[in-house]
Amino acid sequence: MTSHADPGDKVIEAREVDVVRERRLLLAGISVTIRAGEHWALIGPNGAGKSTLLSVLGAYRHPTRGQVDILGQRLGRTDVFQLRRSIGRVTPQHPLRSALTAREVVLTGATGTIDLMPRWTPRPDELERADHLLYLLGLPTTTTHVLLLREGRTVGCGRVEKVLTTEMMSNCFDHSVRILRHAGRWAAVAAPDSAAPHFLTR
Repeated sequence: MTSHADPGDKVIEAREVDVVRERRLLLAGISVTIRAGEHWALIGPNGAGKSTLLSVLGAYRHPTRGQVDILGQRLGRTDVFQLRRSIGRVTPQHPLRSALTAREVVLTGATGTIDLMPRWTPRPDELERADHLLYLLGLPTTTTHVLLLREGRTVGCGRVEKVLTTEMMSNCFDHSVRILRHAGRWAAVAAPDSAAPHFLTR
């Protein structure tokens, strides 16, 4: 579960982050600052580096170069196992070993594990937080910021109104698309055809 922070406080700050694996550059020069109260969308085609970036920002992978501060703690200088307890990252890539309820999956974020820990009992505040997060899943949300990735590099980063544009999305996916917004929802349609819209986020 994420720790409490005042609106505007830095939650994550990544500076010139590179990730290299088997001599292959997965991320190159990624810089982003995320503050409390912001709601970010990470968008990019397959292989853009989204999962790699999320693993770094979730304290599950260290950058090859660059600096990453998460909740005021710098990767490489802190106990990542303890830090993960404050992040609560839940991913569908986790290989669950047993059948879990949605609430139990969320609670794995309290321990930073991929399954419920044996003989671990969540505190009342952790149960309350998990229920609150599940409740939020059913509500429409307003995206404030977007980070666009392509081939491990930043294509666009900042306020959603400035980044989620027809030009920048077409560049990100190397395909002509048109960005629309209707009733608070963003959509991408193939251009110039009037295909059915693919809703990106709310």
